[in-house]
Amino acid sequence: TMALNLAAFKAIIFDVYGTLVDWESPIYEGLIPIIKKNPACASWSRKDVLEAYCIVEATLEEQHPDWLYAKVLEESYKELDRQMSAAGEGTSGSEGDAIKFAESIRDWPPFSDTVVALRSLAKRYKLTVLSNVDHQSFAFTHSKLSDDTEHLSLYAHKPQPARTPLDPSLGFHPRRNPESKSPFTLVLTAQDTGAYKPSPLGIGAAIECIIKDPDCDVRDKSEILVVAVSLFHDIYPAHELGLKSVWIHRQGTRMGLNVEDNSPDLDPERVKRLGEGKWSLRFETLGEFAEEVEKGFADRR
Repeated sequence: TMALNLAAFKAIIFDVYGTLVDWESPIYEGLIPIIKKNPACASWSRKDVLEAYCIVEATLEEQHPDWLYAKVLEESYKELDRQMSAAGEGTSGSEGDAIKFAESIRDWPPFSDTVVALRSLAKRYKLTVLSNVDHQSFAFTHSKLSDDTEHLSLYAHKPQPARTPLDPSLGFHPRRNPESKSPFTLVLTAQDTGAYKPSPLGIGAAIECIIKDPDCDVRDKSEILVVAVSLFHDIYPAHELGLKSVWIHRQGTRMGLNVEDNSPDLDPERVKRLGEGKWSLRFETLGEFAEEVEKGFADRR
């Protein structure tokens, strides 16, 4: 790993689903109805299911950057169901299952170390969200990440219409509301940027917004750090745009490792080295990263 002076950065761009929130467990659980009724997937492991889902979702996001994420979830469910039914003698399922799957995002849980780590990191950096999500779905997650699910409306972004992608007012500034407990200075979703990661348009818009944003106090991209679990969605695109990154390699995660042929089938020691040279530091939890940050700032004193 490269040496990285963590105290030199002013802002962090966070991925949410996979990094801060467990999406793999609920997605897998939500797909069980498809697996159960389709003989073609009888022998599939959790990993097989998640990888198949990931390919379907990424394909739809690339083809339909204008779709809200709730629609992406719903259509990904239907498409995977169609593929599995076609492969075996199964029947493809009901509209209701797909809608239920899309709505499940409201209940996806933060990892146990997330809320405390975000609170700690927000004292050191301006935290930005860049997430493949829509405003309405993210409000539920945002309230959980802020440990304030009682006040959902504080965490819901209600944007003004007719914005241009690089309008400096793009995105949501939850901390401007004194009642908000959000750790985030700026929230950008695919609904704001008009692109799903790994499209460089998303991360490009985030860089531009952070630099223009008076709340962030960032001069140029050398002061921005990307922190994410997904090599595919975040780490590789960040590297292409010249950003430094930290890989949160949560153990057992599968989605977003598909950057080399069959890389998730590699042994654990090789998986740890995936994408080496694209990221600067690797941690297994966000909590470990937050502790390292505190050491970095303490050493500076």
